[in-house]
Amino acid sequence: MTAIQLKDHLIELIQKEGDLNLLKLLNKLLDRSTSESAFRVMLAEGADRSEADIKAGAVLSLEQAKAEAKAALRKK
Repeated sequence: MTAIQLKDHLIELIQKEGDLNLLKLLNKLLDRSTSESAFRVMLAEGADRSEADIKAGAVLSLEQAKAEAKAALRKK
């Protein structure tokens, strides 16, 4: 896929997207005029989701986490 094809595809996906949070994240990722790097934004968003999961009790035991990690590594 060329850069132009990828841009056209992304524009199409963005125009169809209705999730405001996702659109805000995309804006942060693509806006290079801010002091936040894309990596920093992704880390912050991941931390926010993790905190919400912990508060909601959506956590794994150590054994479950190890089993899922091993299964994921086997798939690669």
